Amino acid sequence: MLGLWEAGTSPQRLSLHLAFTLDLPDLLEAPARLPAAGVIPRDFWGNPADEPVVIAWMPAVSLYFHDPDGNLLELLSMLPDAPAVSYDEPHALEV
Repeated sequence: MLGLWEAGTSPQRLSLHLAFTLDLPDLLEAPARLPAAGVIPRDFWGNPADEPVVIAWMPAVSLYFHDPDGNLLELLSMLPDAPAVSYDEPHALEV
């Protein structure tokens, strides 16, 4: 999967990273295994995380971390369910 987003001209949080697909059981074990290797698992917002984050619009389970060089990496496992949000629905974009 390759995700491309236009940054535009308005100030926004832009986080470039590489994502790697894992089987769901391996991803669910990652928050416990990464700290043993000296790596801090992080959520979608960059906060330390004890569990992966569900991304409803894909849907997927995701976990982030920084490599020793400071690059942001993502572990991702697609879920078999239908997306919980559709961008074709006008109310889906309301905040």
